[in-house]
Amino acid sequence: MSKWCLINQHITNNCSLRVSPAEHKIIVRNYLNNAIEKYDPVGFLIVDGTEAEVSVIYDSAIKELESWCHSTGKKIPIFTSSNQYAYDYPDYTEKNICPTYDITNYHCNLAYYRPDPSDFLYFPIGDDYSPDLLYTCYNNRPCDYRNYTVNSLFGRGLQNLGIITYRYMTVELPKLNTWKPEDWDPINNVPYLMPLEDPLEDQFVLNTKPEWIPNSLGPSYCRGVIDIVTESRIDKDEFYLSEKTNKPLLAHKPFLVVGAPGYHKWLKEERQIELYDELFDYSFDDEPDYIKRVDGIVDNLERLSKIYKSPEDYKQLWNSVKAKTQRNFLRYMADMRSGIHVETIMHFIGLNSPNPDEYRLEKFEKYLTPDSMDNTGNDIFKVAQFFKEVVIPHRYNYKDNEYIGFDLWDHYSKFFSTSPKLKVLWESQCE
Repeated sequence: MSKWCLINQHITNNCSLRVSPAEHKIIVRNYLNNAIEKYDPVGFLIVDGTEAEVSVIYDSAIKELESWCHSTGKKIPIFTSSNQYAYDYPDYTEKNICPTYDITNYHCNLAYYRPDPSDFLYFPIGDDYSPDLLYTCYNNRPCDYRNYTVNSLFGRGLQNLGIITYRYMTVELPKLNTWKPEDWDPINNVPYLMPLEDPLEDQFVLNTKPEWIPNSLGPSYCRGVIDIVTESRIDKDEFYLSEKTNKPLLAHKPFLVVGAPGYHKWLKEERQIELYDELFDYSFDDEPDYIKRVDGIVDNLERLSKIYKSPEDYKQLWNSVKAKTQRNFLRYMADMRSGIHVETIMHFIGLNSPNPDEYRLEKFEKYLTPDSMDNTGNDIFKVAQFFKEVVIPHRYNYKDNEYIGFDLWDHYSKFFSTSPKLKVLWESQCE
C-alpha cells in the first residue's frame, strides 16, 4: 500500500542548510526524486500548524513537485495554522487548517497551575488581583501594524496608563551598525531612542533562558487589567490564536486583539470565547484596513481611560468581568482538549480510533513512508501525542487512563473562588 511522504522542512528550508540557492535546488530535487523512486508515495504531505511560513519553508519543494502533480493528477495537502494570505497557493495544492499551537498553549496553561508555582517565574492572577495600570501591550518582532499600534498609543497620550513593550524595535535595532535615525519614523510619537520594555526587563528577556519562552508572562504583565494583543498574523482569513492571545485567557484579563478582520467574531463563534461587550465596542472588528481596526481598539482604550482612572477603578473593572474571564479560560481549555481543531490531520491520514495506543509513534509506519519517521519533530506527531495523552482518554472517558490535565481543577480552585457550574464546564465535553 502506498503511503504519504511527509515533506521534511529541514531539507526544504534553506535557512537550515545554509547553501547557495543553486545547491539547495539540487538537494531538494534529489530528495523528492529519491522519495518518488523508492516509495511511489500516494502523495506528498505538508503539516506545519505552528507559525511557519509556507512560502519560506516549503515553496522550493512545492515548485519542484509541480510537474509530478500534473502528470499524476495528485495535489499536495498543506496543513497550516491558518490561511496564509500572502502566499499564492498553486492549483495543485490543497489548503487545510490544523492550529497545532493549541497544543503548546494547552500544556503551558497547565504548567502554570501545577502545585509548585516556583516552577514558573510569573504566576497568573487570583481573586486578590489588584492591577495598578489600565492596560498592557507587549510586542516583540517589529512590523507595520505593531509600529502603528505603539505609535497610536503614544499619539493619544495613553502611554503612562499602561506598559508598552517593543524591545527589539527600540533597544536592539538601534544598536546595529545599519541603524539610521529615520528608521525611528514609524514610531515618531515615541521620544527618540526611548526604550520600550517591561520595567523589570532585566528579569525577563524573551528566549534568553529555557524558562523564558514566548508563552511565559512578562514580570509586569499582570499590572495592567486589559491586554492589547498584537497577533502574529492579521491579514484576511488569517485566524490564528498564538501564545499572544493565549496569555490574557490564561491570566483572566479582558483583551482586544489586533488580528485578522473579524477576529473577535471568530473567537466567539469558533473558539468558544465570550466577548466583553460590557466594556468594548467591537464595531471596528470587520474593517478590512488594519489601521482602522487599530484605531477602533485605541478608541476603546481612550474611552475607558476616562471612566477608570485609578487602581481602585481597575480592580472594579476586573471584578465586573471576573466571572466571564473564568468561564473563558475553562471553556478555552476544554475546547482545545476536545481536539476538534487539530483532528483534521488525523482524519486525513485515516486515523480515527478510540484506542490511545493507535496514536503511538510506531503506528505511523502504516501511514507514512519510512523516511518520514526520521522527521518526528513534525507537527503531525505532536498532534498524535496530544490525542494519545489528552483527547482520546477524555473523549472516551477511560477510567484507567487519566488524561494529562485531569488535575487542573484542583490546582485552579486554589487561586479562585469557583462555582459548581465552572467545574461542570471543565469536566464536560465542550460543544
